[in-house]
Amino acid sequence: MAEETNTINISDVHATAETRALFANPRDTKAGEVRFGQQHVTDEAISETTTHGDVYEMTGKYPAVFGWDAGLVLEGREKPGNGSDQQANAAALANEIAKADELGAIVTISAHWSNPKTGGNYDDTTRIARELLPGGEYSGRFNTMLDGIAAVAEQSKRADGTQIPIIFRPLHENTGNWFWWGATHATADEYKELFRYTVNYLRDIKGVHNFLYAYSPGGTLDGDANAYLKTYPGDGYVDVLGYDTYDRDNTKGLFSG
Repeated sequence: MAEETNTINISDVHATAETRALFANPRDTKAGEVRFGQQHVTDEAISETTTHGDVYEMTGKYPAVFGWDAGLVLEGREKPGNGSDQQANAAALANEIAKADELGAIVTISAHWSNPKTGGNYDDTTRIARELLPGGEYSGRFNTMLDGIAAVAEQSKRADGTQIPIIFRPLHENTGNWFWWGATHATADEYKELFRYTVNYLRDIKGVHNFLYAYSPGGTLDGDANAYLKTYPGDGYVDVLGYDTYDRDNTKGLFSG
């Protein structure tokens, strides 16, 4: 993270200029300024008449932040994914990211990954975290999932070929107990190792240099800094700090950067 107001010091020393600029954008935001974001801005809507999304229909403007769940998209379980072809779904998501970027949006992706051990849903809490690390029985399967994320990053380009900067929020809401990477299913050390491996694999092995990495625990932390930082992977792996609140009535995660 930045040490001085004119310094861009992020987790990827080879990050693109555009990615460094994206880091500076929220960092330099003035007190009181807020950027509103939404998942599936244009491909899901309550209104039956909108062609540009509910927010645009109501305000004449798009949200400042466009989000997608890359894990579900790559599995074909959410738009713009369709079917089980991970590469095709990666290309479809990259195309939507390019459209969002052209509208001036900040792009963020998360990942509700299915359990790599069982193939069950992301809320299948069968313990798996340690087995995903190098040498683990399911590390190859997890690498394949990360390959899909890398494909999204690589193909998300502007018309001139410049890669679009993206905020990637992996392994979110980990202080809750509803995901297989959650607090009661992975120790703090296992979580930190898995987060670091995710960054290392994408950044150092796959050569992804257009990501900022967001650490975003959730659950009931009650303002306790020690609880928030218990699973913090370290400054070398995190660029954006956030917090996921949980709407118990509507079961929606809300990412607050």
